[in-house]
Amino acid sequence: MLEQIYDTRGFPFEKAMIESLKNPKINNLIECYKGEKIQMDNIECEILRIANPEIIYSDNGNDSSMVFKFTATDVEKSMIFLGDAYTYASKELLEEPQKLESYAVQMSHHGQNGVTKEVYDAINPKICFFNAPEWLYNNDNGNGYNSGNWKSITVREWMEEKQTTNILAFEGDQTIRFTKNGFEKIDN
Repeated sequence: MLEQIYDTRGFPFEKAMIESLKNPKINNLIECYKGEKIQMDNIECEILRIANPEIIYSDNGNDSSMVFKFTATDVEKSMIFLGDAYTYASKELLEEPQKLESYAVQMSHHGQNGVTKEVYDAINPKICFFNAPEWLYNNDNGNGYNSGNWKSITVREWMEEKQTTNILAFEGDQTIRFTKNGFEKIDN
């Protein structure tokens, strides 16, 4: 059993969200399970991780993130969605590292202080989607580049080692199309 301590700041919001799922107006709620594969046209979705009910200490729920992988079977490219997965989730994901390799990744916890370097090494992405504001991407607490205590720059260095292409949310809406030869950006 994991340590029964948690960060209470997010608890009221998390409880409200879970309670809202019990609304009788929601009639298509489906519970997923680890290893489940869902086919949608040319996209296969594989559930790599569901929330672990033993996780009570969760850094505001981050380690309860579901992790899934979409594979476009027609172009043989995949993208893994890490949500806000963190340390304990990293351990679970590394139990089956062969399932993690993916062409693209949604960076965990906005690209800072999420999953471990070992998880990103197993994913070995070519494209990284950083869903972070510019100040967080640059670790800027208001005093300039890398002045904050976030791990954004460290995570970016891990990706620089892999020579990834980084897609940055703060640059505005972008459309990326995977192709057999890689990817292309589409003008919006």
